[in-house]
Amino acid sequence: MKQLGRIIYIDGYGNFIGCENNKLYIKTKESPSKFFFHYFDLDAVVVNAHCSFSSQAIIDLNQNGVEVVFSDWAGKYQGRFEGPKNKNIFVRRAQIFAANSLEKTMRISKEIVACKIEAMHSCYAYPDIQEILQKIASCIGYEELLGIEGHYSKIYFQNLAPIIENLKLKFEGRKFHPSPDPINSLLSMAYNLLFVEAGIVARTFGFDSAFGFLHRDYYGRESLICDLMEPFRSTLADQYVLFAIAEIGIKSSDFKTIESECSFDNKEKRTHFYKLFRSEFFNDQHREQMLDFARSIYNLIIDSPDEGILITENEKKVA
Repeated sequence: MKQLGRIIYIDGYGNFIGCENNKLYIKTKESPSKFFFHYFDLDAVVVNAHCSFSSQAIIDLNQNGVEVVFSDWAGKYQGRFEGPKNKNIFVRRAQIFAANSLEKTMRISKEIVACKIEAMHSCYAYPDIQEILQKIASCIGYEELLGIEGHYSKIYFQNLAPIIENLKLKFEGRKFHPSPDPINSLLSMAYNLLFVEAGIVARTFGFDSAFGFLHRDYYGRESLICDLMEPFRSTLADQYVLFAIAEIGIKSSDFKTIESECSFDNKEKRTHFYKLFRSEFFNDQHREQMLDFARSIYNLIIDSPDEGILITENEKKVA
């Protein structure tokens, strides 16, 4: 399994990404110098503004398994370039069959929701946590499961609201598409950072990102990545927003609203927001937690294959 390394966040217009001497380099408008990076030390390049790539840089990034992820001006995921898919087609085959099995889909979806509820409980305790987990285990329908998840997520954000009020940033409850206020804008940016991390983990295990379980098939959506990030929204993304607001000194004046969408407009603080996530918040322990959760989903997918799907012990190994 590939050792997870670093992610480069490019937040600024007019940057150029090229390659030289088997290394990636970035050249900014502000500096005549080139900043070099070894491909083997990279997981992803995240671009949050318009920039230019040399075609050879894109080829080299793909060949070295470094994906390029694009976000829009508000920090929302737009798409990515990535290299060839993992060669272990047996994992993807089992995943597709599992996604088409009602029994397996429910079992995996329950695991995702239970882990998400437990994570929210670790931040802001539910007095009846054991009762909630029992509800998840005993529910029999997908809509019922979504109802449980939605109900307790709403309670979680209600508990979060008084803490946010002390930060003097507007928060209208969790809303998105578009984000109407500074907190929702920051949450969307943090979820995008988490989405990138979950995507790296998904491809480490050889998953096909399109076939999810709690998140069902949806045109253009990478549902499996959405599944993998669910248990970490509260502990990694939401807690990071609270951490970053205090650490960076984010204020209401750092935001602007265009056509009902609020965005983080202070370039210096926004750049700091991206850098701070991996440099001071997201650590090896967090990364291991994401890997462990992905491993549990991997095992649920392949350990009891549906009738007619033969997966040998060698095929179960992560490529």
